[in-house]
Amino acid sequence: MTTFLLKWWGRLFFIIVGLTIALPVRAQTVRIGGQAPLIEPYEWIKGGPIDEYDNEKVYVIEMGATWCKPCTAAIPELTELAQEYEGVVEVIGIFVQEFNSEPLDVPNPKYIERVKSFVEKQGDRMRYTVAVDDPRKNIETNWIDRSGKGRGLPQTFIIDRSGKIAGHFTGARIKELHKVIGQVLDESYSTSTNLATFARSSKGLKIEYDHKKHLFVGNNGGSGDDFAFRSILSKYKGNVKAGRPEAYVRSYHSLNLDSSLFKDYFELQGRVQTVGSPIEHLYYLAHGDTLWYKAEARHPATLEYPDYDTLYWFKRSYGKYWHEPILEVSDLKPFKWSWDLSENRWNYVLNVPDKKKATAAYLQDLMRQDLQRFFGFDVSVEERLMPCWYLKAYPQANELRTKTPKMNYRVEVSENESNKLGTLVRYHYRNADVRDIIGKLASEFNISYSYSSRNTEEAPFIDMTGIDYLIDYDMTSEENEYFNQHDIVKVQKYLNRLGLYLERGKKQMKVIVIRDPKT
Repeated sequence: MTTFLLKWWGRLFFIIVGLTIALPVRAQTVRIGGQAPLIEPYEWIKGGPIDEYDNEKVYVIEMGATWCKPCTAAIPELTELAQEYEGVVEVIGIFVQEFNSEPLDVPNPKYIERVKSFVEKQGDRMRYTVAVDDPRKNIETNWIDRSGKGRGLPQTFIIDRSGKIAGHFTGARIKELHKVIGQVLDESYSTSTNLATFARSSKGLKIEYDHKKHLFVGNNGGSGDDFAFRSILSKYKGNVKAGRPEAYVRSYHSLNLDSSLFKDYFELQGRVQTVGSPIEHLYYLAHGDTLWYKAEARHPATLEYPDYDTLYWFKRSYGKYWHEPILEVSDLKPFKWSWDLSENRWNYVLNVPDKKKATAAYLQDLMRQDLQRFFGFDVSVEERLMPCWYLKAYPQANELRTKTPKMNYRVEVSENESNKLGTLVRYHYRNADVRDIIGKLASEFNISYSYSSRNTEEAPFIDMTGIDYLIDYDMTSEENEYFNQHDIVKVQKYLNRLGLYLERGKKQMKVIVIRDPKT
């Protein structure tokens, strides 16, 4: 969970100040038949520099990233291509879309060293020229963004001897790459040819299609990158290890995707994708909130809670939605499942490339239609009184008020300090919030489809303490184990020491109810 939060929150919370990218009034469109932009990276890591195109060579420029698995898988094939056409074709790998959390003008950005380390580890697998984009993402902007083919990686451009773009592929398509290179090197190829026409002509690249096979599967008829809408539902066979299914349908539509801060999330917009989900979880995605059902948490780097007025997509549905659907069906067999077995688990993929149309609400509506057509259950979202834990305070809880109100939240760890009871204390929480205690309770005693369902205390924890000030509290190693062992009785004992207590109750929440199909 920590790794996920660091990756997710760290990217979204970093604020880029004073970002200005000066573009020409009429930016050049990158297209087949057009002149290729110059290659102007931040640094040439291996080989180079290449200040201009050599009219004796054809260039293969592959845009990839260290985090892109298909890009890494294509490295040996690009090396073989470079060796096969040595002296005639120049293969250049350029790393783009690398995560950078530093100011744009910082000298020696850390991500550059990360790319260099990645290239060094590849060794002889990567025997071609390598460069890396600058912090302002000029190559990404001048090549990928202006090509109009989306921002997925890898993307490969073929440049002919006249410096014009003869081919452009998204995805690792080495076989098709060889075909275009062969065509460009052919004597019948003319630099004066309209390449857009050439690419579609009988001499150009032909896309193989077998009408007896499924369209777009295995590149039959193309990769299907230009589809308008696609959804796939398939049985989970247990041979794909993908971790826990998606917890909710994310609403990326509200993000300012023109900002470089959110570019990494562009490809996630317009998509729902979950692997190995039970039926009720598919319905939860389709009918539930588009906010995460988890208690609030601090940013792991800044140790602050988010400003929900500004970063409103970080709001949570915790305590507002019940964490799973309620089954009111006559036959429970289709709903019996286990993480250890593949039975009654499903894969579901939904893609809507039109970013303006693909709001989370729109995706959910399409998903509901798909589930209705296939499973047919009657589903509704209702308001019901559901179990909860109320966290309340005794009068002595006032003693928790922080002694250092002007300082920031922090956790101090000691080895031999004792509390008033003479008990050895391990952890000191200073300038904390009641939300920190709620978060600790929720992380140990609530369940989520994204994580383990090992616990039984599923009811959410609701703050009813009335404490609206910062607090100081401590915890012994033994008391910390109460949480790790999910022992609610002993956790109650610890809370009592702080002047707090848990009380079972009920709260009005939204509940997804699944019933038998209507006849």
